[in-house]
Order: sequence, then C-alpha cells, then structure tokens
Amino acid sequence: MINIKKLLLIFCLSILITFLFNISSFANTNLYNNKYVSDAIPSNNILVMNSCNKTDFHSSLFEGLSLSIEDNLPNYKIFKNSTLGLSDDEIIANIKSLIRDSKNNIKLVVCLDANSTSFFEKYGVELFGSTPILFGYEGDNPIPIGPNMGGIFAPYNLEEFLDTILIQHKDTTQINFLISKAIRDTYFFDKIEEYINKKLSDPNNTLYYNVVDAGQSYDSIPPLTKEHSLNIVYSPIRLKYSENDLGRYSTPYGSLEKIFSKTSNPTYGGFKTFGTRFNIGACMYDGFSIGTKLGDYASSILKGSLSISTLGINPVHKGPILFINEELQSLYKFPNKFYKTVYYNAGNTESNYSKRKIRILSFVAIITLFLLIICIVINCFKRKALKERQKLDFIKTNFIANVSHELRTPLNIIISTIQLFDVYSENGEIIYNSDRAKEKTKYLKGNSFRLLRLVNNIIDITKIDSGYFSINKTSINIVEVIEEVTLSSVAYAEKKEINLIFDTNVEEIILPVDSDKIERIILNLLSNALKFTPPSGTITVTVLDNITCVTVIITDTGIGIAEDQFDIIFKRFRQVDGPTYNKSEGSGIGLALCKSMIEMHNGTIKVESKINEGTSFILTIPIEKSENPNHVPNLQNTNKHDIIQVEYSDFLNYM
Repeated sequence: MINIKKLLLIFCLSILITFLFNISSFANTNLYNNKYVSDAIPSNNILVMNSCNKTDFHSSLFEGLSLSIEDNLPNYKIFKNSTLGLSDDEIIANIKSLIRDSKNNIKLVVCLDANSTSFFEKYGVELFGSTPILFGYEGDNPIPIGPNMGGIFAPYNLEEFLDTILIQHKDTTQINFLISKAIRDTYFFDKIEEYINKKLSDPNNTLYYNVVDAGQSYDSIPPLTKEHSLNIVYSPIRLKYSENDLGRYSTPYGSLEKIFSKTSNPTYGGFKTFGTRFNIGACMYDGFSIGTKLGDYASSILKGSLSISTLGINPVHKGPILFINEELQSLYKFPNKFYKTVYYNAGNTESNYSKRKIRILSFVAIITLFLLIICIVINCFKRKALKERQKLDFIKTNFIANVSHELRTPLNIIISTIQLFDVYSENGEIIYNSDRAKEKTKYLKGNSFRLLRLVNNIIDITKIDSGYFSINKTSINIVEVIEEVTLSSVAYAEKKEINLIFDTNVEEIILPVDSDKIERIILNLLSNALKFTPPSGTITVTVLDNITCVTVIITDTGIGIAEDQFDIIFKRFRQVDGPTYNKSEGSGIGLALCKSMIEMHNGTIKVESKINEGTSFILTIPIEKSENPNHVPNLQNTNKHDIIQVEYSDFLNYM
C-alpha cells in the first residue's frame, strides 16, 4: 500500500506541475516585473489595481509608472492587486485584507484599466475615504469618476482602426462585423453603429456593412465568405444552438480558425491592443509615456503640489505609432509612410483557449478525476480496515476486561485463604513441618498479590479507555498523604538496604484530590525506584509548594534511563529496552496508568535521568479551589496495608 501511495503522489505531482506550467504560459505573468512588488508591505504604500495584464500596452503602462515612482518617490513601494475574474464582493474582501495588512498606510490608489476605475467609482470612498485615486486607461468612453479621483483617459478610435485596415485592402466591397448579442447590449456596439451610419451617409461611400450574429452556430460563417469581404471578428462563434440551450461558444482563435477553413477573405480580430495573430493597433497610445505621466501625477499628489480634485479627466494625445503583427505584415505588406510602425511577433502561437490546450486541460481533468476515484476507493478500503481494527480492538479489550474480572474473584479467595493460614499459624492451629514449607507460603502470597496488581491495572486501563474511570476529589492535606505513603514504604526499603528520605518545604497544602489515586501513584513510583536502585542507594521524596502548583519529586540513585527512552516509559505495554531492565519483570502498565491519573488531576508527569546516576520523576498538580473548601482529615485507610502489599508484591520475598 505504501508503494502505491508513493507512486500516486509522484504521478499527481507530475500532473500538477504540467497543469501549472500550462497555466503559467496562459497568464503571461512576466509582463510585470516582480521587483516592484515588495515582499513585506512597507509603511508608505501605493496600491496598483488592474484587471488585465496580457497586453504590451498594459505592460509598458505599468513599467512607466513604476520607474517614475521609483525615481521620484524612493520611500514608497508599489504592490499590485488584480480584479480579473472576481466579483465586486471578492474584490472588496481582498482590498480590506490589504488595508489591514498595511495598517491603513495606503497613501494612493492607481487604476490601470477601465474595469478597476469603474469599481473605484462605486466603492472608492467606502474603502479608502479621502485617499486619492489616480487612473490611466484606454477605453471606448470615459467612465464617470467619484470624489478624490482623477487621471488620464485614452479613447479607442474604431474608425481609425478600420481605416488603417482598409488602406491595405482597397478592393473591399463589404465589411462584416461578427458580433454576439452580448456585444450588441454594450456601448461599444453603439460605436460600431455610429461608424456604419456615418459611412452610409457619406455620398462617396461604396462599401456595404453587414452585422453578422455570432450566436447562430456555423450559419454565421457563409456571409463571411462573400468575395471581396473584409471580416472583423468581435465575438466567438457558437458551437451549438437550441432554443432551450444557450449553447457553447468557440474560442476567439477557434472561431478565426473555422472562418479561415471556409474563406481566404482577410479576417481580423477586433480585440483592441491584445497581441494575437489576427489584429493590429491603429495609431495606438504609447503606454510607457502614459505610465510615466501617471507617475509624475502620483509624485505631485503625494508631495502636496497637486490636488486630485483639480486633476479631473485628462485626455492624452496619441503618438503616431502603428502597432502591427509581423505575421500580418508578411501577408499584407502594410504601408508605413503615415505612421511610425512598431512590430510585435505573436507568431503562430495559439490563443490561450485554443483547441489544443483545451484538449490538454481536458486530459489533465480526466487524469485528475481518475486519480480522485482511485484515492476515494483506497480511502474506502482504509476506512473499512480501520473499522475492522477498531472492532477487533473492542473485542480484544472486552475479552481482556472480562478475563480480568473473572480472575479477580478466585484471586481474592486465594489471598484470603493464605491470610487465614497466616492467622492459624500464629494461633498454633496450623504447624508447618519445616521453615522451608513456611517460606513457600510467602512466595504463594507474593505472587498472588503480583497477579492481583496486574489484574487491577488491566481493569483500570480498560475503564480509562471506555470512559468509566473517575476520580473522587476531596479537600485533604496532600503533604500528609504523601508522607504516610513514604513512611509505609520504609520497611521495604530497609530490607533492600536502601535509604528512603521524605522532605518538604511546607507541612500542609490543602488540595482537592483523590487521595486513593495519589497514594497509588506514589506507591507505583516508589516501587519502580526500589526495583531499580541497588543496595546502599538512596530514594528521596520531596514535596514543594510552588504557590500555583504542588511539585512532588521522587529521586533515586538507580541505574537510570536513556534519554531516547523517556517517551516510551509512559506508553502502555512498553518497557525500556536493554538487558539491565529486562531483569526486572513488569507489565508496562503502571507508568501509563500513573500518567492518566495525574492528567485527571489536571497535572503533569515528566522524567529526568542519566545512565548509572539515577532518575527523577517530577509530578505537578495545580492548586485549585475546592467546591467543598472544608478540610477532610486523611482518615486511616483500613485497607492501606493490603494496598501497599499489592503494590510492593515484587518485594514480599524480602520481608
């Protein structure tokens, strides 16, 4: 399973890299140099908004703005935000996040296209208050501006664009405009109608003008094939049409490709300044000079020598520059005697949404879906296996719990019988034939207690897993409880020739705890210390009042624990590795149980140790206010002797 998962991961990563590579080629993100975008938002910021970064015009516009600000405002940094493909609510959320990140230190907003300018006309005051908003964009018509807005508008001249094309195609008798219903509802279509009406009213006009609906599937192609026609494509052709289905549209490139498959008539894309194989720019604007002018305005506004309210909408004069695709020039040999011509090379590169790339994306989508199905199937198998394991764990836990309960009753009878024999022996009712026979009863008693301790631990750990293990807190003097447990252990320590010392910096700490559980924790830790401390060693139990918590430290001079084993000792059924430790028997439950009981008191337990120097277990229990503040004396537990015997059953042979 691991190998399959690795292979799937590698395959997914390769698909993802391929996908991102294609996307990166679509986006053409290299038009904006990242050196102008600060990694961390500085104290003085200029926010640049744009919804499109695909054209040479926008690239040079931003370059001119950035260089001008870099020269005139060295203490200001530019960072960008795009409105491309986002709703107004999404744009507002993004901008509010930027405002928070910049600690409201955005001193100027610059819009570099019509969409972002229109957005800030609606929401500029709401988002930025009196912060000046500068704009510079090319469009069909000036956008109304709000307060604190001003900048540059570069109008797009449809007539000039068409006249430039007609210079080359003098035998044209008809111009076809391929337009969808969506374009018909815009101001741009009004410009087309205005142009047509103007030409039709000219007595010297010899051209026919035909508006072709792009929504009628391939029925829209035949009108474009008429001899001596010039085609201007503003909308893609619909691939499928029905009354109840809006259908699917081809891509701009796909539409032009279909047209060229049916006719050799000159066909252009009416995509303004977008650099494709099928369009030219007639006397377009110099984006760099407009950007530089915007940078000068920004400098004057931020330095206080110019007010944004007096700037208004400034027209810009077009430079005598004709932008033309090198491929079109090779086909049609455009004259350049009227213009300074700047050539760009779009080559044969297909549109961002061409058929070939759609096939690639479709393939990636299919592979991704296939991998997703595989992952879902694998996940289903894993969940099924997990449920089976959980079911087996539940059965195993129940079995262990039931066996433990069944063992406890006969064990208690055996232990009671042994204790009864001890009483009879003391009264002379039972007389052993030899001391050796009497000694055997000690082994019987010790091993019975060891088995009872194991059964009790298993039952308790099972209760913890099932949530039935609880603590009963009462306000007691915890120092007294720990001291009594320690003193009760002295006899066992002396038998092993170990010094057991109790120390405290306070005689009384009233604390709501479960005294039985605290006694059991201390006994377990002392039992471990006695087990691993050699003769002539020392065990010290220290209780400290640290104001907010009680700290109990149990230190021995035993064999120690390796640092890489610290985490293991608190895991159930795990024991420290090594031949030295294996000499001492144990189930690996005791410390795990201690940790659980300490955590039920909201406390912690940790270990510090060095090999051959000793070990310290450090308990901390927070000092909490009791719901019942009255101090309950630590009453003598009649079963304490039996409890101690159970915990110290490993040492009964010494007694």
